[in-house]
Amino acid sequence: MRNHVALLLIFVAFPLAGFVCEGVHSPVLQNNLGQPVEINATYSNGQSFSGQFPPGARISSPHEGLRLTRLEVVSEGKVLLRFDSDDLDRLQANIPPGQRIAWAIEHDGIRPVPLEQ
Repeated sequence: MRNHVALLLIFVAFPLAGFVCEGVHSPVLQNNLGQPVEINATYSNGQSFSGQFPPGARISSPHEGLRLTRLEVVSEGKVLLRFDSDDLDRLQANIPPGQRIAWAIEHDGIRPVPLEQ
């Protein structure tokens, strides 16, 4: 439990930026659902992460410059969203280079939310 809380604090404390960005910013997710979600993610260096996050939480990678290659969002035991590398590349293609965003997890999918500089 203590490790989970420490990870949550690390994820929330890191700088916010683009979700599948190739640059120096961490991927960021924002839980806009009214319930907790479990995030299962795999990064470009082969590392994976799984954790549960409350409504309103912003989640970012502790490793700068990584790209997500797989993402799954689970709530109440059901997979809400599942993206592979190609899906994530298509989502990122619609974001102008250098624009800082978080990907908002919502009931009908995910959408980019601009972050303040």
